Amino acid sequence: EYLIIPIFNFLNGHITNYGIIIIIFALFIKVVTYPFTMASTKSMKKMASLQPQLKDVQEKYKDNPQKLQVEIAGIYKEAGVNPLSGCLPTVIQMPLLFAMFYVFRSSIQLRQESFLWANDLSVPDSILDLPFSLPLYGDHISVIPLLMGASVYVQQKITPTTQTNDQLKFMLYLFPVMMLFFFNNMPSGLGLYYLMFNIFGIAQQFYINQTAEKLPVVVTSNKPKQGPKGKKKSEKAV
Repeated sequence: EYLIIPIFNFLNGHITNYGIIIIIFALFIKVVTYPFTMASTKSMKKMASLQPQLKDVQEKYKDNPQKLQVEIAGIYKEAGVNPLSGCLPTVIQMPLLFAMFYVFRSSIQLRQESFLWANDLSVPDSILDLPFSLPLYGDHISVIPLLMGASVYVQQKITPTTQTNDQLKFMLYLFPVMMLFFFNNMPSGLGLYYLMFNIFGIAQQFYINQTAEKLPVVVTSNKPKQGPKGKKKSEKAV
């Protein structure tokens, strides 16, 4: 609240439309979190290069889960890879998620502020009332959550992952549906922020994917370096 509202007030001194202010703020946050997203992509690329080695270990120790975990941890340690680093962008954005949720639910600045088809950014941008009510979803259809669900699907589709095909397919469809249900009754301003954040994220991910393809996979080994004798033998062998 003490960070977001002052930024909104500052931008409002130069821009009168809160919809545009929300879009600028989403772009600002996406630019700030870019280094973490890039680092996450590099980590995912390293982990992808380890998949053949991990599969061999999983097959070898499939009947010994404890030994399997030790071996997998050893592979990650030897390669200098942290499997949790891929979650870093999401972890960093979580506090902002809760802050934005609070601001858009309670901020009086957004009341009666319109943007495109949304007549009031402080309430859902409902375009159709349903003759029934669905649990968690409600009795109306909002446009921005539909667009946001589509953007989440596209972003997941182009984002590198280490999940198996079955896991990937499951999350590819589950997460957009979850967002659709969650945001249908939320203020349209909040939905607009995450919609634009995802759209900027798609453009950013395309750029990162193109850049990452040109980057060599550098896997840092933590094995002790060979002494002069070992070096000599290897040179002779070559």
